[in-house]
Amino acid sequence: MTIPDNPPFPPQLSPGEVSRLVSEQSAQIIDVRQPQDYEQEHIPGAVSRPLDSIKTAQLPPGKMAILYCGGGTQAGRAAEQLRQTSQADIAVIAGGLRNWKAAGLTTTKSLSAFSADEIKAAVAERYGQVATSPTQKFNFPVGRRFAESVGYHATTLDRLPAGVWESFTGAGNPQPFVDARPGETLLDLGCGAGLDLSLYARKVGPSGILYGLDLSEAMLEKAHHNLTEAGIANFQLLHAPADAIPLPDNSVDLVTANGIYNLSPDKDAVMREVARILKPGGRTIFAEIVLKSALPHEVRHEINDWFRCIGGAFVQEEFLARLSRNGLTRPRILWSGRNARTGHELALSAVVRAEK
Repeated sequence: MTIPDNPPFPPQLSPGEVSRLVSEQSAQIIDVRQPQDYEQEHIPGAVSRPLDSIKTAQLPPGKMAILYCGGGTQAGRAAEQLRQTSQADIAVIAGGLRNWKAAGLTTTKSLSAFSADEIKAAVAERYGQVATSPTQKFNFPVGRRFAESVGYHATTLDRLPAGVWESFTGAGNPQPFVDARPGETLLDLGCGAGLDLSLYARKVGPSGILYGLDLSEAMLEKAHHNLTEAGIANFQLLHAPADAIPLPDNSVDLVTANGIYNLSPDKDAVMREVARILKPGGRTIFAEIVLKSALPHEVRHEINDWFRCIGGAFVQEEFLARLSRNGLTRPRILWSGRNARTGHELALSAVVRAEK
């Protein structure tokens, strides 16, 4: 077989070859269509670099640049332009997005193209998977090792059913700061499988009332089993979004959470709901991911970034200001630091307190 001295440029790769290279982390996929087309549907992990700006694209060092368009010739033209300014290996996906989909491979859309209801449905589905399959691979930490790393003591976890901690995936550990008292009514927003609720049960005692709210039915089923197995009876679980809490006004002494705000598309509505249900003089104490400064847009462009709790994260000063605007007083950060949830250098895990 004779190999031509000048093979055709750009090389045409099949969708299967591209998928393999991406899984090996040796390639960056680039969508050269217009931004509005990218927003509505693109290959997971692809970045948007339209044809008219491809010459200025900054490519990750050591990675092949794999370009694609809808299925026409734009990717080839973009490859010709890119090699004038880049030393990277360049290829295109044969047949573009059309062939990618024909091969049965998945596509996604940009975070900005999701409606609030679509985000809620995606959150319920993903965290339902955490409930039913906690050992599968997620793009955020799950389980006992993570719980211990943020300060939940091994001896405490040993006394609880394994189902309580195997699906743990909070933003941090609010436990040392939550001053629940015997006989109080407490609501845990985004209660998950019930780890925090199990510990709050000891603080409010049998005369207290515990509510746990979650979007995922699978999580609530698991929490009910776990709390019952732990011998806790004074609880009620609520299947609802955090921006529509099914409790009366002025009915709760303390609202806690562990990462719920960043999973909620309307954080202001959640804050207003917390203020509504708190009794006068009540308080909210919760763990959340906040930012030291604003994230670059490209860091949070897919729904997976939402699950990492950075897709919807606020800069810490803005977060506190919004709590004030939505009916809560003296919002302040009691503690902040980093953990396995704060993968980006600008992210912090914080414990926040405010009163009504």
